[in-house]
Amino acid sequence: MELGIILVLFILLVIIAQIFCSSERDNYESSNARDFIVFNQTNFNLTTTKLDGEFESPVPRPHTIYPGHGYSFTVVTKYLQHSNASAYYNIISLPDVLIVGAIHITFKEYTDPVGRSNPSTSVNFYGPINPENGDTWVTIR
Repeated sequence: MELGIILVLFILLVIIAQIFCSSERDNYESSNARDFIVFNQTNFNLTTTKLDGEFESPVPRPHTIYPGHGYSFTVVTKYLQHSNASAYYNIISLPDVLIVGAIHITFKEYTDPVGRSNPSTSVNFYGPINPENGDTWVTIR
């Protein structure tokens, strides 16, 4: 008899935990995003050629990051899922307006089971630049 009561209480505990954890996860999924920023510390313009992935709405418009400026991106976060977004740029020399290289930046976000955020960035490029990147930022030198 005691085993039956313990089993029933355990099942009720599991059901209640699922209900509360599920509603917390739904709230998390519908309201979170991660900001990333790209800094241009070169003498070149960085002009977008493509923006794709899981950017928060509204999706960023094509733009140019001028020397000494930056641009912020917001990527959606999803509970227990990877979110990825990418920005592709041409590197434009000034004042002759020639394409001297290209850069592809990927913004990644993963939220683990306890809600911890795990952002990262990666950079692929060619041309006369030296990118540095951290969890939520990329600096082009």
